Amino acid sequence: MGNQIINLIKQFYTPEKIIDILGIDGISRVGISKNMAYQFAEKALEAKYNVVVDVTPLLGSDRERQFQQALGLVEVMAKLGIPPPKPLLELLISVSDWPGKDAMIAEMNQGQTPQQQMIPMEG
Repeated sequence: MGNQIINLIKQFYTPEKIIDILGIDGISRVGISKNMAYQFAEKALEAKYNVVVDVTPLLGSDRERQFQQALGLVEVMAKLGIPPPKPLLELLISVSDWPGKDAMIAEMNQGQTPQQQMIPMEG
């Protein structure tokens, strides 16, 4: 996949387009002439690259998806009159962007034994 991306870059970003994107100000900030920038762009596009595609930790979109899934499950359980289990609430909080979420989870777990933590809250 990484090689495909590099090939697309080479196909759509010609040296001329790279020079246009950088602009004269961008080239002069680097301290080279337009001709030197063109030669550099040509060499960079002709170079061979070793690409490794890696999995990144939860991106914003992944976290948002997990948050929406957990929230949807809590809503379904609420409609059925089933209190959500504590681990589900902890997951909902942990994948949220709420400020102080670590403190919220710690407060939920404060003073409870591990066995009590597994029992869903009623009410």
